[in-house]
Amino acid sequence: MPNPGHETTDVNTRWMGRILILLAFGGVLTQIITGGLFLALRKLEGPSKMNSLRDPPSPRLEIQATGIENLRAEDRKVLESYGWIDRGAGLVRIPIDAAMERVANGQ
Repeated sequence: MPNPGHETTDVNTRWMGRILILLAFGGVLTQIITGGLFLALRKLEGPSKMNSLRDPPSPRLEIQATGIENLRAEDRKVLESYGWIDRGAGLVRIPIDAAMERVANGQ
């Protein structure tokens, strides 16, 4: 009984070879078409704007930081005072120090 070492009836090697060649050809063709499109679009666009090396604009700085100081003062006022969050639902705001004391005391 001859032993060929592999199954000879499952795969047609000629068709597999043709498919691999077709896939390789398709990959090369895709690369050529893509490269051609990039070249054509580059010609339509003209010189790239990214090639000009300019310094970025300087940042716009606030000379007087009154805005942040006002914001911090408003936040401090909210954190240090009692007030209503939602009167209808009965939700109130208490100062942060009183809240920390209540948590520490287990209330």
